[in-house]
Order: sequence, then C-alpha cells, then structure tokens
Amino acid sequence: MLNKGWGINQQTSYLLNKGYEVAARYTILKPHEQITRFEAQTEVLELGLTKYLKAHRLKFQLNGSYTVKNGIYSNRHNKNAWGAIFQVELGI
Repeated sequence: MLNKGWGINQQTSYLLNKGYEVAARYTILKPHEQITRFEAQTEVLELGLTKYLKAHRLKFQLNGSYTVKNGIYSNRHNKNAWGAIFQVELGI
C-alpha cells in the first residue's frame, strides 16, 4: 500500500545555565483521505529535558510524550498513549 498524506514536525528549545536544555516538540501526521480507513491522524506532543556534561561530550536526555489519535485529546480515548524515553549519548 502506498502511504499518502502530509506531516509537520516542529521543535523549540532553550539552553539554560549549567548545561541544561528544555525542549518542546509537536508533530502531526495527517493521512490522505484515500487511506483514512487504514491510517489515523496522529499528533505527538513532547517535552524534554537534557543535561550536557564534559563540554557536550556526554548527554543525558529525558522526554515525555502524549500521542493523540484522530484529534481526540481525551485520556479516555483508548488509542491515545503516554510515553517516555531516557537516553544517554557519548561523544568522541
């Protein structure tokens, strides 16, 4: 099946003192009307906190997200989901 539609991914962030960064992200994926029976509109709202160490050679990042299906922002909608990611990045 051919995937059709459009999407937007936006991010804003700010580097605070002592190597902390806060970020907010918004993503929307809207399927073409021909495939809406198979693919739901998906939105992801995400907040992140990053800590840089050793002149940005070591990074700890924590992100929390809320995924929304079909534009229904209710926690009771069974296709919506909360999520979290923790990652560590080592630079050379």
